[in-house]
Amino acid sequence: MAKISPVSIKYMIHANFRVEGALEKPDVIGAIFGQTEGLLGNELEMRELQKEGKIGRIEVELERKDKITQGKIKIPTALDQSETTLIAAAVETFVIGLYSPVKVESPVRWGPLTDKKKIFVPEKDDDSRDVMDDIEPEEVFSFIKNYMINN
Repeated sequence: MAKISPVSIKYMIHANFRVEGALEKPDVIGAIFGQTEGLLGNELEMRELQKEGKIGRIEVELERKDKITQGKIKIPTALDQSETTLIAAAVETFVIGLYSPVKVESPVRWGPLTDKKKIFVPEKDDDSRDVMDDIEPEEVFSFIKNYMINN
């Protein structure tokens, strides 16, 4: 298996889970591979992407309390934004997208293929400036913070 260089990591997929029953890390990693197998086509087969060094080692943190296992998953990728979004959606991760108001870059066409998403799009296009600056980092951060607290 090829390793992904920390320098080449573009995105980190974060996912949380909660399960009734006792799980080990290999169970969680196996479930991720099993859940995505054949779903995204040959080009985005996670086992192959990992062999090619396009996704890194999947990290799993577990905590068991009584009959409940909960934890966090991290999947580093060196893929582009759309491919990473597809992987995140496949593992049912909540996805946050920042999209241009330009019609050909519409989140309807290019956005995450999941119901678990929040899309930020500036109100209108303006060739005289970078309209992506209209998306306030504080608004995105506030949404993420509230989401993490409530989920």
